[in-house]
Amino acid sequence: MYAKSKWLAGDVKASREILARAFQNNPNSEEIWMAAVKLESENNEFQRARKLLEKAREIAPSPRIYLKSVRLEWCLKDLIAAKKLLMEALEQFPETPKLYLMMGQILQQEKNYSEARRYFSDGVKICPTFIPLWIWLSRLEESQNQIIKARSDLEKARLRNPKNAELW
Repeated sequence: MYAKSKWLAGDVKASREILARAFQNNPNSEEIWMAAVKLESENNEFQRARKLLEKAREIAPSPRIYLKSVRLEWCLKDLIAAKKLLMEALEQFPETPKLYLMMGQILQQEKNYSEARRYFSDGVKICPTFIPLWIWLSRLEESQNQIIKARSDLEKARLRNPKNAELW
């Protein structure tokens, strides 16, 4: 992408101008939104990145846009905003496994283990082939000294995903 080559050459202003022109021609392009957010994030312009993501969620919402939004808020340590975004995203994209995973991880970070368990469990019910959810659920149970439950979760995961080497 031309904007990226300008950015790598140190010309952030030109990169922004190129992306602005790209938006005029392709306002629904997820790739252009993501490139613009990356440009701002990499240059520590987090408020600009937030505004871009907010606009992207209005104009071209997608699981990837929401995941990037949540990740930015999480990295900036605004867990309340991250959880709010996850709730919005789960309403719109309930079959996106990474949304359940991220919500569970944030809740676990906050030591809200019962809610984390609920999101991991909901996630494996809706997305049973997404292995990281099974692993995080099992590790959560293990961290709470629920060894039998952790083992049971892994057994269920193996039954639903018998050919997945990660579970063995």
